[in-house]
Amino acid sequence: MEHLFQELLQHYFNEPVHSMGNVPFGMTNDSRIVVLNQSKYVARIYNRHTKNEERLQFEVELTAYLEHCSLSFGVPGFLSSKDGSKYVILSDGSLGSITRFIEGEVPDLLRNSDVLSYGQTVGEISYALQQFSSVPVDSVRPTIAFHDPYSNSSAVVSEEHP
Repeated sequence: MEHLFQELLQHYFNEPVHSMGNVPFGMTNDSRIVVLNQSKYVARIYNRHTKNEERLQFEVELTAYLEHCSLSFGVPGFLSSKDGSKYVILSDGSLGSITRFIEGEVPDLLRNSDVLSYGQTVGEISYALQQFSSVPVDSVRPTIAFHDPYSNSSAVVSEEHP
């Protein structure tokens, strides 16, 4: 897997990476935190069973839209590769991308101030998502949920939760 991350980095950066480490989150993709020139990024290689080009393109469009919404919080936008694309196809056929890393903390839902801030953020992003219009959601929505993976073996596994 590490050779694929090196291949991915070569599509985006000319200079050597200062460090690359595993991430403590993510269930369906392989991700690494990359440090380069005192900036952090998330390098991601997508699971081929849950992400295809159409779904990734939808994610790119949605993220770009959110970046331009003047939200009160940061959005981890996709970087452009050397050839200008927001994701690349690696030698093994999997898709890869690099996004900006956003520093932050997981809210402590036992603190009233964090609960209030969390609620405001959810409301803000919900409003922004209501305004988004691009690819019809049904065209990229997976058809099998993780809780029922055997209901239709020809469909792609869902990233949705029940």
